[in-house]
Parts: sequence; structure tokens; C-alpha cells
Amino acid sequence: MFSAIRLLPRQPAGFLRRWGMLNQTRLIQKGEDGSASSPSPTPAAAAGTPAQSPVPAAAAVPDLPLAGADRSPPEGSASAEQIAATFHAIRRVFSSCSTVDELLAVAERRQLSRTEALLWITSVAHMAGEQRVPAAQVTAHPCYRAVTEQLLQGNTDRQPLHRLLAPARALSELGVPPDDPLLASLITDLIWNLRKMTMKQLVQCFRLSLTAGASKVTGQLRALTQEAIQRRWVEITSGEEVVVLMKHRRLRARLPAPPVSDCLDPRVSPYAHLRAALTTLTCSDQFPAEFVRHLEDRALDAASTATVSEVSRLLGLLAEQRRRPPPLLRALCFHAARQPEPVAYKDAVRTLLALQKLNFPDQMLLEKLSRDLVSQTPSVERVNVISSALKAAGLLHWRNTEFLEAAATWYERHLDSLRPLDIVSLIITLATVNYSPTNAATLIPALIARCGREQLPRPQVWLDLVWSLSVLGRSSADQLRSVLEPEFCRALQRERIHLGARLKLAKLEAYARLKHEYQGPAVAAALGSPGEPVAPPRSQDSETLQKAVLEALVNFLPPPRYLRVGGAPAAGCAVDAEFTVGDDGAPVPCERYGSALPGAPPPAEQPPPGVHRVALCTWSYRDMTLDSVEVTGFNQMTVNLLELSGYKVLEVAHAEFRQQDSQVVKTKLLRQKIRDLVAR
Repeated sequence: MFSAIRLLPRQPAGFLRRWGMLNQTRLIQKGEDGSASSPSPTPAAAAGTPAQSPVPAAAAVPDLPLAGADRSPPEGSASAEQIAATFHAIRRVFSSCSTVDELLAVAERRQLSRTEALLWITSVAHMAGEQRVPAAQVTAHPCYRAVTEQLLQGNTDRQPLHRLLAPARALSELGVPPDDPLLASLITDLIWNLRKMTMKQLVQCFRLSLTAGASKVTGQLRALTQEAIQRRWVEITSGEEVVVLMKHRRLRARLPAPPVSDCLDPRVSPYAHLRAALTTLTCSDQFPAEFVRHLEDRALDAASTATVSEVSRLLGLLAEQRRRPPPLLRALCFHAARQPEPVAYKDAVRTLLALQKLNFPDQMLLEKLSRDLVSQTPSVERVNVISSALKAAGLLHWRNTEFLEAAATWYERHLDSLRPLDIVSLIITLATVNYSPTNAATLIPALIARCGREQLPRPQVWLDLVWSLSVLGRSSADQLRSVLEPEFCRALQRERIHLGARLKLAKLEAYARLKHEYQGPAVAAALGSPGEPVAPPRSQDSETLQKAVLEALVNFLPPPRYLRVGGAPAAGCAVDAEFTVGDDGAPVPCERYGSALPGAPPPAEQPPPGVHRVALCTWSYRDMTLDSVEVTGFNQMTVNLLELSGYKVLEVAHAEFRQQDSQVVKTKLLRQKIRDLVAR
């Protein structure tokens, strides 16, 4: 052949390459005697009977060739259409099996080709996973072992890549260990074909390397797929690929086990090794930071074609990994809000939780979630689905009245199927967003009758429930007394009581004394912190707003004669300032009238008729609920306590008080609000 090439005139490289491949094909077609091999007759022709074409019906599947035979027929045999019909027929046979044993017996009744054997392995693994058959029981079956030996003896490198990926993924999902001969062989074949794979197949191989277990071959597959994906990152185009790569971006290290000799040594604490391991426990990055930025860029491009479920999962992954790229978040929310398909309940809950963790409450996306949740709530059958959605709405402070009304109606129709924690979820969410549904008068008593203190797991849950009922104005004197008892407070202390619980107890004590004339011991004494003021933390935005409002207020209420600013907070109620005014809104000196805040000692002198105590409360963005102009339930409790103490509450929200306005405009706004407050 090489001498012939030298005699040829100078030709282009493409012509020589094609000419060489043609000669190589001719050499392969020659037999051992040097002559071209003739096509071998079919078994039917050798027997002297006419060959019958295969019937595509499942009940009349023709006998398949021997295992390991080449599926490319020689000349004169069945056509490609007939082979495809045979393959589809055997696929229908696999799908018609109802049990794993029935599907395993198929390989015992007939010989399978390599392609059909791979399909059989995939079908067996999927059916075993659905019917919860152990992987060891499947791999120990004689038919499985026979097919495994057949595939190991044959050559699978000519199979399409998707036919190698499918059985490998199915076996991995079933729980087959990576040292299984068949799974290890399939993974090895995938390693040799990585350069031929598309990006979708590379991502599937990468996920397979992480879920198949730790072994040498899976480690090689993971390293090579990582390198190929980073090199070909521009080929990432779908949202599913971005979700998989973002989900497996970080790999948590395993805890090292302490030596047995050290564990048996009485001088070494059994927790010493655990503490040392936790201090060194880190999450190793699967991909470098530069590739993660490239991945977010590809996600930005793929946002327009991603499905709602993919957007929901991607938002959840970004929230879990605490990554907050604003351009990507805006694109994902924008395209998800424009999708005509409804959001599934599970995806809606995941999206709400992600928006809360990312602090990115996109208004357009929330409107779509509201429509889909309201339309799907009546058809929901499981109570935990509704409960999860309520928890997500409460964490986000999302005061969507339509969804809350739909959830309350669902609860009223399914009272007999509710668990105590499901009842707690609804009541706490309603109190958090400061909303009472239209059926609250009948629904809440029916719910409380099914949820007692002894049915809840921890004292903290009972405290949250009584607090929520007090915010909604539905708590009784007995319920308040149950959380103010010294025994209950000591039980909370054993659970390491936090600041939120202290604030709730302080406000509940003031509420019980003002509303139900409670005369029991003080909560501060029961908690072991008498005289220590409990104040809620304030954000920087809240302090900035408070300072701006006070600067405008002192223009017509100069302190300290007319305005009392600051002071130790009582009963967890942090008031920005307090003053007194007449019926016409004119300022009245407040020095002679002491403070009457809840939890403080009673003042020596009360204001005369026509003089009103006013408490100033400024509400920043974090103090308000979403989709409304109402404050959260925690702040509403402060307003209720101040009103029970005889105050008129001047509420100044961040949306109505523009800090960039002039002092004249701000002062005019506050004067008008005071007049309207006194006139009510």
C-alpha cells in the first residue's frame, strides 16, 4: 500500500486519508485464505426453510441471535428496519413484566444481544429500585450473573454512549457497590469514551462518579470529567446541567475515625477526637472559583430556557451555598415569573425559602407563586405540604391574604387529619404576618381544642403557640398563666433559652397583667435576671430612620420639656420617644407626667382629660410584612401593649417618611400625623 502511495502523484491530505481508509476496509473484509469472505447464511436458510421476518408484537418475539453476536447483519440477512422492530419488541417484553423475578427470568428463556443485555440491566435496576428490592438480591441472581459474564466477555466499546450511561446510572441508584465487575466495567468504558461525549453526558458522568461510591475507577472518572467540563465550559447551555454542577460544587470531607487504642484509653476523652475532627472539617471545592463564575455566567444565559423547577432548584442551591449574584438572581426571577406553566407546590416552597435566605423577595415572582399556590391549595391532599408552605411564608414575612385564606379554609375542611405541629404552623404563621382570617372565630378555637400542652414536644413550642394566640388576641388567662409559671421558665432555661424567648415572656407577662390582671411572680425573677432590661436588637437601617424622625420631631417638640427620648426598655417594648399633646395636637409639657410604659412603675400623676400620651414607633423595612403596609406580629404586640397602657401610638414607616426630603416637609408630615392620631 505504501509503494502504491509513493507512485501516486501529489494529492491533498484528505484524498490520501480517504484512500488509506478504503484499503484498510478492504483488508479487513478478506478472509484468512486471502479471498473476500462471503456472507454467512442465516440459520433458517441453512435448514432449507424460508426465513421469516420478525413480528413486532410482544407475544411473538422472534428468537434473538446468540449473546455477543454482532448486531450489524451481513448482506442478505434481516434489514435495519427488521432489527429495529425486534429491538422494540424485546423492549416491550421488558416493560410488560410486573415483578423483578419475572424480568430476571426473561434472560433465562432467551439469549440477549449486547444491546438488549444493557437494556435488560437498566430495566432490572429501575424496577428493583421502584419495588425496593435489595441490590444484593439482584446481583446474586443466576440470570444477572450470566448476563454480567456475557457483557464482560464481549466488547461494548461500539455501543452508543447513552446505552452505557443508562445501566451504569441505574446500578448506582440501586446501590450496587462500585467494585461490582459489571459497574466497574461500564465506568471504565465511559472513561475511554469521555472525549466523544456531549456536555450533557459529561455532567451525567460527573454525577455518576459522585453517587456511585468511593473507588479507584470512580475517582478517575470524577477527575477526568471535572477536567473536561472545565475545559469545555462554554458548551453548558441547559439549566439542568447548571443545577447538577452547582449542586455538587462542594464536597464535604469525611470525619476521621480515632484509633481504637485511644478510644479504649480512659485518660483520653471520647469527645476529644470528635472536637478535633470538627475543627478540621471543611468543604473542599470540586471546581475552582474561576469556573464557578463561568458557571454562573452560563446560568445567566440559560435562564431564559430553564424550566420553573430548574429555576427553583438553582435558587435553592444558591441560598444553600450563600452565593448572591444580583444579575443572576434578577434573571432567574424574571424568567420564572414569565413562565406560563404553574409552579408545583414543592418548588414553590423551595423558592420561598430560597428568597428568604437570599433576602431577595422579587415582587413579580411572588405574584406568580401567589396565583399558583392559591389555585392548587384546594386540591392538596397531604397536610404536611400545606404546613411547609405556611412555614416558608412565615419565615419570609409574606402577608399574602389570598393564600392565607385558602390555607385557613383547607384547615377547616380537614380538621380530623391535622397533627398538633400542623396546627402550630398555621397559628404561628398567622401571628408572624399579623393576619386573622375571616373564619378565625370558629377555626382557632377548633384548632386549640386539638392541640394541648402535653401534645407538643418541647416547652419552646408551647411558648410560641401562646405567644401567637396573644398576638391574634385569642389567648386565655389559663394559657398565659401556664407559660408564666416558674416551673415552665426553669424548663425553658434547661433548653438554653434565647433572646427571642426572653422577649416573648416579658411581653406576655405585661399582656397578662394589663389584659387579665395577672398577679403572679415576675418572669425576670424566675429566669434569674431581675432588673436586667430586655430589648430587641435594632438594625442600622432602623437606627438611621429613628435618628431622622427625631431630628424632624424636635423642631416643634424640644426635649426634655416636651419630648422624652430613650430610656430603659420595659417589657421588651423599645419605644423611640414619648410626649404629650392636647386635643388639637399642640404639644404639652411632659416633665410632670412620668412614663407609663408597660412593665414600668406606675407614674405619680396622670395627664388630665384632653391631654394624651403619645409613643413614637418607627418601622424600618425589616419591621414590615411583604405585600402589605402592616407591621409584623412582634411589632404589633408592642403596639397592643402601648395601647393597653393608655398610649396613642404614632407609627412612622420607612415608606412614608422620605429621608431625602427637607426638614420643612418632614416636620409638616409629622404634625399632620399627630393631628390625625389625636382625632381618632
